[in-house]
Amino acid sequence: MNQYSMAALLSISLLVMTIPSIYAQSTDDLPEPGITPDSFAYGFKKAFEGLDLAFTFNQNDKVAKHLKFAELRLSETKAMVQKGMPELVDELTQDYEKQVSNAKQIANSASEAADKASLTETIVSASSKHIQVLTNLKDTLPEQAQLRIQVIIDNSKNAIGIAMKELSNHADAMAKSEEMKKTAEDHKP
Repeated sequence: MNQYSMAALLSISLLVMTIPSIYAQSTDDLPEPGITPDSFAYGFKKAFEGLDLAFTFNQNDKVAKHLKFAELRLSETKAMVQKGMPELVDELTQDYEKQVSNAKQIANSASEAADKASLTETIVSASSKHIQVLTNLKDTLPEQAQLRIQVIIDNSKNAIGIAMKELSNHADAMAKSEEMKKTAEDHKP
């Protein structure tokens, strides 16, 4: 078998191994972790995620993928703890935070106020779920990792509070805009 055939076979195998992680859901409603950081193929998984994002141009789809990858990092974190490898928690949680941060940046850069509100609602919903998963996971970790998880939980709660205030301001502005339109129509000759 030449090296191109071997590379193609490896690529197809990795793709097939990651498909179940996209569709299967565990009891925490997290995707199955698929390939985990203790596998030699983990770098390939991350490279495919990067390619997937690079070829995603729609803002809504890109936010959804960042949140999906964030959930995969949580699932991988849980798997590593269950395998007795809590030393990988720090790196995985950093990647989790990066994925959520990237989703927030895309939402904040949305040009339409309605798109920004919709994307923010999606992120708030996912973050609320993530807080519950992190809270359940925290008690199974060594003390140092518990502190790291608690910081993430606190940061997520603060970000949700800020996002909820922004959404409330958006809703108020939309209501005022509708009220002004109605008033203008009522005063038309």
